[in-house]
Amino acid sequence: MSQRFTKLEHQNKILEESRTSEIQRLIEAVDDLRESLKSGDHRARANDALLLLSVAKDEARYTVEQRVLNNFRFHRMDDRYSNIAKPHKNTFTWAFGTQEGVDVPLSSIAKWFLSDSDLFRVSGKPASGKSTLMKYLYNHKKTKDALRSWAAEKPAILAGFFFWYAAKDSLQKSQQGLLRSLLYQIFRQSPDAIWNVFSDLVKLPQQNHGSNLQLASLQLPTPPGTVREHIDLLQSVCTWLSKSGQRCCFFIDGLDEYEGRPSDMVRLIHTLQTIPGVKLCITSRPWNEFEEGFGKRNTYKLYMHDLTRDDIRVYVREEFAGDENYQAFEARENGAGAELIQEIIDSAQGVFL
Repeated sequence: MSQRFTKLEHQNKILEESRTSEIQRLIEAVDDLRESLKSGDHRARANDALLLLSVAKDEARYTVEQRVLNNFRFHRMDDRYSNIAKPHKNTFTWAFGTQEGVDVPLSSIAKWFLSDSDLFRVSGKPASGKSTLMKYLYNHKKTKDALRSWAAEKPAILAGFFFWYAAKDSLQKSQQGLLRSLLYQIFRQSPDAIWNVFSDLVKLPQQNHGSNLQLASLQLPTPPGTVREHIDLLQSVCTWLSKSGQRCCFFIDGLDEYEGRPSDMVRLIHTLQTIPGVKLCITSRPWNEFEEGFGKRNTYKLYMHDLTRDDIRVYVREEFAGDENYQAFEARENGAGAELIQEIIDSAQGVFL
């Protein structure tokens, strides 16, 4: 059992499942049992047997969870996210309304996190930094703090998906890939949801008494076959979470990199908006389908190329500050360096690339 728990602990780290403390408790319980057996105290045998059975059932439960997670996980799920560079230092601070002199419409995204609105939209030209901003928001402590307040002081479940049109795997640029990834991330953070939406699983740990040999032969839940079935499952999961007081925020980047028609993506986002206890932060290029589909009247939106001018100024200045050729040019042509920087900023028109 110790060997099995070590394997369970290792798999838990790979999947980043939120069962670390529970598995550690099982490892400690087995250590206590080993010491009890060594002591030779026969009076403790009955309690030891009951504890051993309880531990075995828990181990079987967590093994089932991990196998379900493995079924929903797909290869290269995080490739696009991992390839997005971190923002340059001292940029994007306007997102939380902290950059002096920058007038952000809506003041800051943090206001949306606390609001009743279910949709925040980021639009921008190609290479204006939409994905970088999305990753910045997704990882920022202020995002988690704000969402916790929105979720009535409970940790909100954050799930993100970054469409990538250049990917070879269709799941990285399809609606099924998006929905499957969201389900995987929810199950990873709230594994109890697995047992509530797949009710037939409840009997397994009791039936198998922790036997990996028996569990291995079981047919465990796999991702649905159609987009509609994915949506229905996601709706069931989020409805259960909402009833138990938990909420979700989905960060979906690059709707324009979806492999199908933009109108299909607009419809899917509208469908996700109907799910209880869910917020959506989305990014896309300013294509007509998205402008019309999400409505120009939506209060909670921003256009990247209108807000990144000062970020580009910071980036250019700091790059030139460490460049010997620029320093020699500035020393030779006093004042021309500032003109060059301004020319670059004007030419960029809010686009980092």
